[in-house]
Amino acid sequence: DDCYSVWEAPEFSTGYYVVIGILYGMALLCLAGTVLDYATNDQTEVNKSLRKFIKVFSSYANIKKLVKSNPEADFKLLHCFKFLSMLCVILGHKEMYRFGKPVQNISFIEEFSKQIPSMLFLNGGGYIVDTFFLFSGFLTCHFLVKELEKKNSVNLFTLIIGKLLRILPLYGFVIAFHGEVLPYLGHGPLWNSLVWREALRCQKNWWANVLFLNNYVNTEETCMIQTWYLACDMHYFIIGILLVYIKFRHPKLGNTLIAAAFVAAAAIPAYITYVNQYKGVVQLYHELQKDPAQDEHFRTMYVPSHVRFMPYMVGLILSYVCQYLVKTGYKFPGLSLFVIIPLGIAVNLSTTFVAYVFYIEERPYSLLESVLYAGVHRILWAGTLGIYIIVDSTTGIGKWG
Repeated sequence: DDCYSVWEAPEFSTGYYVVIGILYGMALLCLAGTVLDYATNDQTEVNKSLRKFIKVFSSYANIKKLVKSNPEADFKLLHCFKFLSMLCVILGHKEMYRFGKPVQNISFIEEFSKQIPSMLFLNGGGYIVDTFFLFSGFLTCHFLVKELEKKNSVNLFTLIIGKLLRILPLYGFVIAFHGEVLPYLGHGPLWNSLVWREALRCQKNWWANVLFLNNYVNTEETCMIQTWYLACDMHYFIIGILLVYIKFRHPKLGNTLIAAAFVAAAAIPAYITYVNQYKGVVQLYHELQKDPAQDEHFRTMYVPSHVRFMPYMVGLILSYVCQYLVKTGYKFPGLSLFVIIPLGIAVNLSTTFVAYVFYIEERPYSLLESVLYAGVHRILWAGTLGIYIIVDSTTGIGKWG
């Protein structure tokens, strides 16, 4: 599988030509849309429907939207965290794939995983993803409550369909590109065993991604393993809007369901850890990084929605807390922030670095430690970040007093 010869290069598939055709078609639409949008303006006698269609494909219009800032936007600190977290996600995945490839100094990799500072990479990466779940729960609750208070009703089915329509077209194209075009874009000693392997998985299991079931169905051969996040986010969105809607209509029932969901989000990973006698964290050793989908612990405790639900629930609950504090005009006393913020940083760092105990091979296994850590560590990480958002929304970071 690791051998490659230009004389054995595979012929282009029908899917390749279809995807390339779509890509060229979109490129032509973007070019035409950009030229027409730049050459015309709102005063030009152009059909409004046509102009609206043109702007959808206009690079000129879309770049302006991307770089446009809104000084009045809510949750500026949250958006700052999102930006920094995205950089960390990109860097983390880049390094993860680099460490998963054949290396000359494997001893360095092994020693690296046994050092406390390495927890920032080995354990911190999962928390960065939890940060996005936290923000998703927070913002979904915030904007849905505002909409319910304004209109007294929303169509939940329309919200779900709207989210699907925003995600599926581009998501589907990326899946098709990954399965039909990507394997033809390069070659080399590891190309067949790595890139073609991933392409074949997408050709076989693309439907699970489209149905957002890829973190449960055929997980050993999942298409684009990183897309487990999209499946989780879709599941959480559906559950989240149902909880918020029920709480708006029936506050007592809603509070009970939210409390039950919170308890379940902590109990489920703790229970699975107990039953399987797992360690408290998924250990990102070199062997796992070669192909995470083949690691049972990873498939069981990292990608399923039911084990990653806690940060979303923390975000949803803290969104209600934030809304209440903003409505009552509460401001955190200046001196209290000198305690809250350093304490939060200490909790986050401690949560990250304490996982080092699970990487010490000579240390006796403790089921109690593993169960406790599996059940509470995401609460601590998400809770402290959520408190920063509340402080910024009510008092303002840098505006103490």
